Amino acid sequence: IGGSEDDEGLGITSDSAENILVVGKTNSNGLSSRLNSNYTIHDNTKNNQDGFLAKFDSSGQRYFITYFGGTASDYANSVTSGLEDTIFICGTTRSSNGISNSNSARGDDDIFIARFTEKGALSRSCYFGDTLSDKSSSINFFPPFVYMVGTTNSQKKIAQNGLVMLPS
Repeated sequence: IGGSEDDEGLGITSDSAENILVVGKTNSNGLSSRLNSNYTIHDNTKNNQDGFLAKFDSSGQRYFITYFGGTASDYANSVTSGLEDTIFICGTTRSSNGISNSNSARGDDDIFIARFTEKGALSRSCYFGDTLSDKSSSINFFPPFVYMVGTTNSQKKIAQNGLVMLPS
């Protein structure tokens, strides 16, 4: 997967067709263009990392790779596969843009959750967190819900009764 700069895989899983899904962080330019993807090119002129999502078949042939992030440092650390091989990723971001159009970042580190189609197109994403540091650890699909765990120093706007519900 790697490019000419620092790249690190942080999470791996498989979908129902035994395709391999990998997420992580990268400082490399040109991953998606080099791999025939049509997604945003990473700009490392600001020395910020972006998250990435890659999909391979069971023999290692690449289906796609895409960056995910905004103008500050972002990384994806966990991935899971849902119904119809929908892909969910979570991670931590310092970006105040490029993650979600439905809500905004609130602190230095915020959690993001993103949903992609089985072909790698982003279908929904959102921030979680408040004014203090919030970081995701893991995401998993237990039908019919997707669950995410992490750490927070924020005291509000995280969860109610231990659950956070995403709009469908």
